Amino acid sequence: TARNGGPAIDDRTQPTRRTRSNAFGNHFQAVFQSRYLWLWLLTPDGTLVDANDLALGRADVDRDAVVWRPIWETAWFDRDAGLREQLVQAVDLAASGEEYRSEADLYARGGLRHVDLTLRPLVDAAGIPSLLILEANDLSPLQALQRDRDVLVEALDVGVVVHRVGGEVAYHNRAAERLLDDLSVVLTPDGRVVDEDGRPMSTEELPAVRALSTSRPVLNAVIGLARADGVRWLRVDAHPLHHPERPHRTAR
Repeated sequence: TARNGGPAIDDRTQPTRRTRSNAFGNHFQAVFQSRYLWLWLLTPDGTLVDANDLALGRADVDRDAVVWRPIWETAWFDRDAGLREQLVQAVDLAASGEEYRSEADLYARGGLRHVDLTLRPLVDAAGIPSLLILEANDLSPLQALQRDRDVLVEALDVGVVVHRVGGEVAYHNRAAERLLDDLSVVLTPDGRVVDEDGRPMSTEELPAVRALSTSRPVLNAVIGLARADGVRWLRVDAHPLHHPERPHRTAR
């Protein structure tokens, strides 16, 4: 059954994969067989109609063993009760026409993979969801790169600060602590930051703020940090870090 208490689906109602492919069309199949995304095609009640080769291969499962089962009872999702319940709720949301997105750990050959999970409806001419498309973008390689990056940045003698648009610091290395004393001067000078002429700099003049406001890097800026024992002069580069679906951040 598609869900507890739902209608039963027997072999007589299950079209062959060739029939499904003809129905979806060659163009859809070309997109569906992505080399980068794990993809599943579902009915609005969460029944798995098809999975692409990448998703099947990552979990080392056979297509015939998983199709026409509720997606939360398949090998990628059925080992985590919380994830199963999350999928049930996501299917209800997508079947009502809304998109669902979250990060999750999915079972795969060789261990869990951390993915960005998106479930969206495919609507018919009347605007009614006729199918759901579930996609997973594997973030595990990116996480490994980020760990390597953090090790490298931590070893630098150059101070690195990454902060979000709202002003809170997302990351900094030990060199930044040593050079800045107080990381808040990156965005709020409060009379503690001066230009090359010794004039106190306003918030709008700070390299990081200029990079954020213009979406352009600010390079080779010279600032001075007023300290009890004198001025510490620093040369600063500020780079806006763009993400296609997230607010800009700045690294310096």
